[in-house]
Amino acid sequence: MNYSKYIEIIRNETQQKMGDDFSITISEVKKNNGIILQGICITDQTNRLSPIFYLNDQFQMDKNACTEIRIRETVGDIIRLYYDQCLSAHIDLGLFKSYQKMKDKILYRLVNFEKNKDLLKEIPHKRFYDLAMIFYCDIQNDFFENGSILLYNSHLESWGITLERLFADAFENTPRSLPVIIQSMTEVMKELLEARIYEKYGDDAETKVLVKEFLKREYSKMNESNLMQDDKRYKMYVAGNIFKLYGAAVLLYPDFIKNFANQLKADLYIFPSSVHEIIIVPAEENQNRSELLKMVCEINATQVSPEEILADTVYYYQRSVDALEMIS
Repeated sequence: MNYSKYIEIIRNETQQKMGDDFSITISEVKKNNGIILQGICITDQTNRLSPIFYLNDQFQMDKNACTEIRIRETVGDIIRLYYDQCLSAHIDLGLFKSYQKMKDKILYRLVNFEKNKDLLKEIPHKRFYDLAMIFYCDIQNDFFENGSILLYNSHLESWGITLERLFADAFENTPRSLPVIIQSMTEVMKELLEARIYEKYGDDAETKVLVKEFLKREYSKMNESNLMQDDKRYKMYVAGNIFKLYGAAVLLYPDFIKNFANQLKADLYIFPSSVHEIIIVPAEENQNRSELLKMVCEINATQVSPEEILADTVYYYQRSVDALEMIS
């Protein structure tokens, strides 16, 4: 069974269960990097929200054992999510009528310019080398932890504002709403290992105690100040925001790169590989730039999902002139 047939079955079953008061449709949504996802959209005349439930991951689990029972379970999960969360979410869409009420919630994020050319025709943006700064409205609440609404040119027209006004507000809001966090690569690896252990063995209190003791023992051996100078893995830093969402935007936070370079007393190479974070490497003499470009391409090919790839390029920050340039 392919995904198109699977999602149509889910749509039909959901429509039968929810009845004629609801319209259940299959919606195509253009995501980052030109990727188009299909999902189940539930529309209720009494509720202005029309959530879309993406089933790509669920299909990967169901496709080899797509029984009637599994279909019913998936449909049941969708309906429960809709009633438990979407109907309980209090989002005042009337706020969108007034830019003055919305302006403090306007944020920006970075995407790849070439891979999103079609989308960029429809949305306000500013280009930065091979990247584009785009804008969205943060609608986080108890139910939509990472909720956001992408802003289109039509929003600016209805609000009667310019791109420059939108940019100025987003540029001020984003560093304040999404504070930067910097971790060494060692710390990031430790977090990933911890998450994988919990995923495999559970995260009950006893397991957490054992895992903490194990990681403390293992990583106490890795005092970064005493590591071999030629081990470049431990000279890498990962920068993003505290929510670990769209964190590559920190690349353009005022004075962030400048201050971090001064802290390390070094020029910097920056890998804008993922939309969620950037990798920073202190520059060294005689560093092979082609190897750095090869490294970022390898990271994107093996460690980053297609929808989350930002760029296959490397940026170089030079402290002496306070300038950031793209290496090609």
